[in-house]
Amino acid sequence: MGCTFGLPKKMTMNGKQVKIIEGNFLTVHKKLRDKRMAQSIITEVLRRQRKLGFNQSLYTSGKSMPTPFVTVHYMNRFLNVQRLVDGKYTNLIPGVTMKDFEKKYRLPNRDGIKI
Repeated sequence: MGCTFGLPKKMTMNGKQVKIIEGNFLTVHKKLRDKRMAQSIITEVLRRQRKLGFNQSLYTSGKSMPTPFVTVHYMNRFLNVQRLVDGKYTNLIPGVTMKDFEKKYRLPNRDGIKI
């Protein structure tokens, strides 16, 4: 159906050390995205982290949030471009073919590591 991953971290905010959970991945099956499955998973994660004593979290999103307090630009390296486009994680740029898009994100062809 869906899953999410997060890591416990310690961050320093305003000179105080704070325990947080860094949520870094959430996925939901295509057919369940319109049925509010992601919200149910997030609610369960919040319940569990509060039970473990983590009162704050750090999440990233590729979508615009209504009132963000910080904005960060980050770069991704797509490994399976066709699947990411089919799953609507990313879109093809207008005027760019799938072949060109795959070529842009292709990993270098290396047979081994040179020492």
